[in-house]
Amino acid sequence: MNKVILHELKKRLGTAKGKWTEELLEVLWAYRCTPQTSTQETSYSLMYETKAMIPLEVDEPGLDLLNEFHDKDKIREAACKLRAVRRYNTKVRPRSFHKGDLV
Repeated sequence: MNKVILHELKKRLGTAKGKWTEELLEVLWAYRCTPQTSTQETSYSLMYETKAMIPLEVDEPGLDLLNEFHDKDKIREAACKLRAVRRYNTKVRPRSFHKGDLV
């Protein structure tokens, strides 16, 4: 996260390194509203259980939308765990043992 934030600050500031405090809030907001590769969700939406919207789009979500949001997150989490298990198990060599084998 820090690496991404520093990279974005350097891109925005160019040679004016002393004005980083003015750009920091905008860079942090952009990072929080950008979907991450592992969860396909923004850190804002994971924290507040709703998507970041401009004030004109704000509408109080119903209970059904929150349940749908949680269901999608559970599916993504399960898929992410499954990918991690598959990646981890690629180096595992299956072996079979029989009674009397020395292990």
